[in-house]
Amino acid sequence: MKKITKKIIKWCIEINATRSANLLLFLGILFLIVNIASASTPNPGHPWTEVGDGLIQFTAPTALRTYTLPDANSSIMTTLSVNQGDILYGSAASTTASLAKDTNATRYLSNTGASNNPAWSLINLSNGTSGILASTSGGTGNAFTAFTGQTAGRTYTLPDANTTVLTTNTLISLAQGGTSANLTANNGGIVYSGSAALAVLAGTSTAGTLLMSGATAAPVWSAATYPSAAGFFGNVLTSNGTNFTSQPDIPNYMNRTMTVLANASATTATNIGFPAAPTLTATVSDGGDNTAPWLNQATSAVNGNTSGVISATFNYLKIDWSPKFSAYIKTDPAAITTTGYWIGMFSAAPDNSTAPNIHAAAFRYYTSVDGTAFWRTVTIAGTGASATVTTTTSAIAANTAYELNIDCTSTTSCKFYINGVLVATHVATLPASGQIMGYAARVTTLAASIRNLKWSRISITHD
Repeated sequence: MKKITKKIIKWCIEINATRSANLLLFLGILFLIVNIASASTPNPGHPWTEVGDGLIQFTAPTALRTYTLPDANSSIMTTLSVNQGDILYGSAASTTASLAKDTNATRYLSNTGASNNPAWSLINLSNGTSGILASTSGGTGNAFTAFTGQTAGRTYTLPDANTTVLTTNTLISLAQGGTSANLTANNGGIVYSGSAALAVLAGTSTAGTLLMSGATAAPVWSAATYPSAAGFFGNVLTSNGTNFTSQPDIPNYMNRTMTVLANASATTATNIGFPAAPTLTATVSDGGDNTAPWLNQATSAVNGNTSGVISATFNYLKIDWSPKFSAYIKTDPAAITTTGYWIGMFSAAPDNSTAPNIHAAAFRYYTSVDGTAFWRTVTIAGTGASATVTTTTSAIAANTAYELNIDCTSTTSCKFYINGVLVATHVATLPASGQIMGYAARVTTLAASIRNLKWSRISITHD
């Protein structure tokens, strides 16, 4: 600085002007130099704390640093107030802002804030996803399934297995419990085609035509008719040209319900459904009273003589067909001593034997072997010596009516009922499978005296 001052003074002296002018110029320049040298901030060559207007200060640098500023009018960005978890974003042109963290768990950054600024949000499954949502995440795993029609939350229970859902899109197959057939108004029905499948039987325009078994496995329409006469009743499906209707006057045995009835005030019986009338063993008389139209059948006074009603043949039922037997009978009006009774289903006549070698499911009371006056239930599978015999708690008395029922609808048991009460169940020595049988209600005298049996009705029903 001293060198500069000396040069200025020397220059001033050397100026060709009056001394007074030079003096004034010298004094002015000297005044400026003194003011600059003693000036406060800002002043080059002084520390930063002594430079400037006292309003700007840099801290932290420990050595000389270079800060490059743009060669343009601009605002200098300053430090934002940012907390842990905040996110910086541009809220406008050349403007920085921070998005505070969301204290809720599992929130996601979206552009749904004001003016599309970022915001913390839940995922919007209606428009905020892409791709196919897997079933493990609550989706279907495919983009081709849609449910419609629900007006509220519904629960559809599916099997826990790989399977095919049945719909109206295709016909349901036989293996799936369907028919694989498409019926129309002109179809006659569904029939077995003989190839482990069902088929549609075309309808017929001939009214009253009956559906009959054909020469092949499939049934056919037939013009055959059945007589309308006593002993025939029931219905069968027939075609009226468009669909099925009911056709009367079909033999009752086609319905597999067969009955014989004692005719009131007579010594005859009416046969309904059995192909042949029953055999009535003498002596037969009208035993009707104020309780029922009884048909009385009596033995002779010869020991071992048997009377009663019996089927003309023994080919009406099999144990496989789940038969039910019913009989309404009445015991001798005077005594049950020296008497034998058999009532039930048999493969042959059980006459004058307590354990015949036949197949049977029946009620028995024989004073020669049954020491107490109670009904016995018996099943025999061909050998009487191996028969199953149960003593019931239902007493037998003279001049008493009994409703006797045998239910063999299970292939493994026969149940016996007396007056509607279950008295025994047999599971052993049942009549053999496939064995054909008939019916009987028989009385045998076990002394030289007459014994009687009254009956009003005998019925057999089977599948």
